[in-house]
Amino acid sequence: MQNYAKCTGESARRSVESYLATFPGSKLAIKKVRSITEIDCFSSGEMRFQEGLYRGSAYEYLYRTDYSRSKTPDFSSLASVDFSVGASAVPKPDEDVHIGLRKFADCVVRENTEVAHALVFSYLVSEEEKRIFRSLRPAFNSCMSKTVDMTIKFSMSVLRGLIAEVLYRNAKSMPVSVTSLEDKR
Repeated sequence: MQNYAKCTGESARRSVESYLATFPGSKLAIKKVRSITEIDCFSSGEMRFQEGLYRGSAYEYLYRTDYSRSKTPDFSSLASVDFSVGASAVPKPDEDVHIGLRKFADCVVRENTEVAHALVFSYLVSEEEKRIFRSLRPAFNSCMSKTVDMTIKFSMSVLRGLIAEVLYRNAKSMPVSVTSLEDKR
């Protein structure tokens, strides 16, 4: 999935960004992700996937691409992203789950931004990734009680994608400074 997200990001970044601007799992998100799947990233064959797994991989690709040379961002003075944008005025239960997962990931990122940043740059299913997830456990426990008022289930790959999403969206909402521009050189 990471290779597929990289290919689509390199081939049609604007389409990927347009898709990521939609609310997760919405009709518009499904429509936009289907158009992205028409991008030729396979020499042959077909790939089926859950929209949420692609979303996380796409955010991971964008964060790695845009922030690989940057210092770990400091979100301490940054207001939280409004994760309900695009949801119904009164969020439906499935929308509440998407919002709750992102609030949870936002809390984890804010509690340990440096480790969350390192997670996105680690190799999948590696010892380093396992070590990083273990070091994030205290934040997981703390944030679950602070942010989630429901029972939710997710895999480590989904959590990794959510952390990448929060890192990317928070980093994009930070004011651009001369220092951050110099970091990218």
